[in-house]
Order: sequence, then structure tokens, then C-alpha cells
Amino acid sequence: MSINLGLARISKLLSLLGNPENVYPTIHIAGTNGKGSISTIIASVLTAGGYKTGRFNSPHLIHPHDTTRIREQVVAKEDYDNARKKVTKLAEEHAVQASPFEVQTTVALLLFAEHKVDVAIVECGLGGRLDATNVIPAPLVCVFASVGLDHMEFLGNNILDIAREKAGIIKPGAQVVVAPQAEEGVVDVIRERAHDLGCNIHLVPTPSREPSQDGSNPMTLLYKQSPIHVDHFPLLGPFQHDNAHTAIKALSLLPETFHIPIAQIPKALKDMRWPGRLERIVLPDALLTMYVDGAHNVPAARVLANFVRELRDTLQDQRVAYIVAFTQTKPVMEILQPLIKPNDVVNVVPFSAPEDMPWIKCAEPVHVANQIEATFDGDVLCRCWQSLRECIDSLVADRDRPSLIVLCGSLYLVADLYRVYSLPC
Repeated sequence: MSINLGLARISKLLSLLGNPENVYPTIHIAGTNGKGSISTIIASVLTAGGYKTGRFNSPHLIHPHDTTRIREQVVAKEDYDNARKKVTKLAEEHAVQASPFEVQTTVALLLFAEHKVDVAIVECGLGGRLDATNVIPAPLVCVFASVGLDHMEFLGNNILDIAREKAGIIKPGAQVVVAPQAEEGVVDVIRERAHDLGCNIHLVPTPSREPSQDGSNPMTLLYKQSPIHVDHFPLLGPFQHDNAHTAIKALSLLPETFHIPIAQIPKALKDMRWPGRLERIVLPDALLTMYVDGAHNVPAARVLANFVRELRDTLQDQRVAYIVAFTQTKPVMEILQPLIKPNDVVNVVPFSAPEDMPWIKCAEPVHVANQIEATFDGDVLCRCWQSLRECIDSLVADRDRPSLIVLCGSLYLVADLYRVYSLPC
């Protein structure tokens, strides 16, 4: 099955359901990397402020229903399944040939209405203009995370075309918030769209990084001109500071009917989690400690490489053992080249087919390994494994393994780690 972007099918489905997306206000988030983190921060703060939030992110990590959260808790599987049956039944009865993602998005928007949320926080799936989530009629705020080159076969083969697709979520009357951008021209494209629709645009400057020797990751945010100090921020990496400042700016632009006690913000940020995004994980029984990140495109790999480089500099053994898997369409070597250094070890594994996503195919480990070996010409040790568990069992048993272990390349690989070791998400 190929991806077929467009709004006609999901619009018909939602119309048959009475347009549930119209009954609650929405914050809509697009971007290449960081939109999930931004949505989590926004939802966490609003939930801590007493609001009944609905949050939709994709792809799912373990099961399809974990895309949808109410008050920051994954919706009950029974509720999700009932809503899904209702949606698929209507689709069949009215010959709406909706894609799995369109069904998934419709289910989330329906559940938000059924649960009577105060506000929904919705992450775009792919692009923006033709993404199924772009049925949202009048978002309060449109937020743009970092925009980079990814999904070029669908969105365009240059950064400006991709930015235009993502800017397509802007609607008249919305406040527009733009995170710090590394790619030239992105801000201009978004600004032009906002100007054409008469929307105010707010650019978030790159924040300064506060020193930390104890791993607490502190930062100072600005909410409606009030400085807020956060002693501990659990999302690792300096790029997450960009995301936090962007999220808080979006929150500050909500209508006055939303009142968020400033004292709640530091606690909400301290307690939040966004699984599989540059996360330090200790496997059960302390088998192994690793850093896990879903980095699956070149911009994300560069950010991860900066984080890994900082960690290397603190270690006597500066080798890294990578555990990687990729979908078939990814530019494997462009992703790996910023990360891998001489004497590193690269373990290539397959990932399981994700539920309800038949278009996702795992790149054959041997093909990935061949590319690595041809590129690095013996400077790194590259190994293929039949499964993630086999790979990790080998690392556990290897007393000479590198002290730093990083799992990356695909969120579907991250999902396998969570499944295999029953990690909480």
C-alpha cells in the first residue's frame, strides 16, 4: 500500500460523524523533528493547569491506541476499539476508501469529542497541507517545529517546497509560532503564508544553554514576560530547549479564557515523558544502559551526533556501540555518517512490522551492513543480527563492549525495544 495524501476521504468520514473536530479548540503542530516533543510539553502544561486535554501523535509506539491520549493518559483500548469500529463501519457503508492513517486520525478526533476535551493538541502526520490532520477548521495556534529534508518523495525535493507543504496548516485567525530553524528560507516561507492569511507570526529565538554538571538540564523560560526557572527538564539534548521555548510561547498565545498558573509549569515539565526520543534507558535487571532515539532522518541524526559527541568527550572509552534499523526509503549512509567514528561498532537489526502500517518495510540488515562496510572500509566493526534481542544478549555478554550504547534509526526499532523488554510508555 502506498501513501495517498488528500483531505477528501477524511472530510467525508468526519461529515458522516457530525464533524466532531469542530466542537473543541485545537492547537496544530507541524514540522520535521520536534513536533512530538512540543505537543507533549503543551499537553503536559495544560493538563497540570486543570484542563482536560486530548493529544494525538503518530506513528504509534506500541499499539495504535497509544496515538491518542486524554489528560496525558493513553486512551483505554476498549474506547479506542469502539470508536474505530464506528469509523470503519461508516467507511464501509459509504464506500470511503480511507487509509489506515485517515481512520486513525478520525478515531482520535472523534474520541476527543466523546470525551469532551477542553482542548486538543494535534501533531501532523506527514507534511501539512494534504495531511489528514489538516481538516482542523480553525486552530487557535499553529506551531512549527524544526523543518528539514525528509519524506521528499511526497513533499518536494528541496527545503522550500517542504516548508510550503507544512505551512499549509495555517488558517485565518490562528497565531503562528515558529521554532528556531537551521535551514535557510523556512521562516520566510511560513511568514509569507501567515501574512497572506492575516495571521500574527511569532519567531522563537535560539535560547542560550544553561550549564549543568549534574545532568539536571536546567533552563529559564519566558511565559507572558514572566521568567520561569526549570531546575530539571527530562528531555535530553539542547534541541529540546528549542522545543520547550516554542511550546511555552504557543501556550502564552492562547486566548485569555485559558489560565495556566505559572507555578504549575516547572512541575509539569519535570514530570513529563516522551518515550523513545533521546531517552536514557536502563533495561530490566540492569542488564544494559543505553540511549534511545528515534532519529530517522538526516537533521535528527545531526542533532543526535552532537549529543553523542558531548558524551564521548566525558568517557575514557570513546567508542560507541550503535544498534540500528531503517525503513527501506531512508538514506542510510547520510543518516549514519554524522554519527559513526573510527573504532565504533554498528549492530544492524530488523524491526517488526508495525500494526496497521502495511506500507512500512524494514531495510534488510545485510544490505545496510554492506553499505556501512563499503563506506567505512574496515574502520568500524559492523555486525548483522536476526533480532534485537539476539543483538542485546550479545552486548550483555561482551565484556569488551563500548561503554556508550545508542539505539537509533527508526521509531519502529524503538517500539521493538519497548515491547521486547516490557518497558513502560
